[in-house]
Amino acid sequence: MMGIALQGIEKSFGGNKVLHGFDLAVRDGEMVALMGPSGCGKTTVLNLLSGILTPDGGEVLGMEGKRITYLFAENRLILHKGAEANLLAAMPQPDLARAREILDSLGIQGDAGLRPVKELSFGMARRVAIARAIAHDGDVMLYDEPVYGLDEKNRAVVLSRLKEHLRGKTGV
Repeated sequence: MMGIALQGIEKSFGGNKVLHGFDLAVRDGEMVALMGPSGCGKTTVLNLLSGILTPDGGEVLGMEGKRITYLFAENRLILHKGAEANLLAAMPQPDLARAREILDSLGIQGDAGLRPVKELSFGMARRVAIARAIAHDGDVMLYDEPVYGLDEKNRAVVLSRLKEHLRGKTGV
């Protein structure tokens, strides 16, 4: 199984070289976590894989024809809509029952799924963003700081749900 790869990637912003000769290979069905200090290029790698950025040199391989789900570090929700509506907007085939099941699995139930997300706490809004990424269900899952801002209890719930969802998918 081919998977996806970055080979010999070069990327600079102005005079700042962020990636130099960077290689990464992820097999189909494999999950990889990128770890390092702030500013070392983790988000740049995700942006290159997603096609948001193009490399200055090197190649991005294996992304052709793949549906990408990208959970940004920022929530990027439709603020005037509720959690359910945010999920339905992300689903290739909207399914209210599935949207509710995903929200429920992340501890967002009842009225919380209907209130505009701008009225939710940061942690709850982050879980809505995660639920939306799960609902989109791409072939390649790119998650940038998925549990940022979550308390310990919700972090454990989210990580368990993501692990379950990513089974058999390619994730970075």
